[in-house]
Amino acid sequence: MPANVTVNETDAQLNQIEPEEAFSQNQCFDTQQLEQEEFVGSYFKEVIFKNCVFNEINFVRLSLHNVIFDHCELLNSELIGAGMQRVEFQNCKLTGSNFADSVLQDCLFDNCKADYTSFSGAKFKRLNFLSSNLMSADFSFLNWQQLEFTDCQLMAANFLSTRLTKLKLKSNQIDSVKVTAQSLAGLIVAPEQAVDLLLAIGVKVD
Repeated sequence: MPANVTVNETDAQLNQIEPEEAFSQNQCFDTQQLEQEEFVGSYFKEVIFKNCVFNEINFVRLSLHNVIFDHCELLNSELIGAGMQRVEFQNCKLTGSNFADSVLQDCLFDNCKADYTSFSGAKFKRLNFLSSNLMSADFSFLNWQQLEFTDCQLMAANFLSTRLTKLKLKSNQIDSVKVTAQSLAGLIVAPEQAVDLLLAIGVKVD
């Protein structure tokens, strides 16, 4: 997980960052709002975003290293192919955002609203989802190592074409999750969740 980020006092404004020059280090962006804009080649290191709103933002080639998002909104934003290392999303709203084909390493999603969010084709390494709403999120074609879900809402989440061996879902809500019979081998669930999985693959329980 990310180390404590040390930032300098700053009055930097996100809307003043130029394309291809979006390098920011040791800064805190507090209570800023952007809507329907495009960031190209953005690279943020040792940065805190606090109470910021990103609405329908297109992040092109986004790179984050040791970054914290605290009580931020990234609604319906495009983060396709992003590279993220040691990044925390704390109490964030991410509904409808697209992390497809991104690479996330040593990252945490804590108490986030991330329903209808896409991680399709992403690569995860040491990633934790904690107490988050991931209803109807897309985890298809996922490549993962050391992935943990704890006390999350995964109702109707899509895990098609994703290896589930040794993945633990015992503490999560998995009603109507999308899986195949072949992918269930090695998945770790509570006994009462087994019925939900049987229903998910079309087995009728009488």
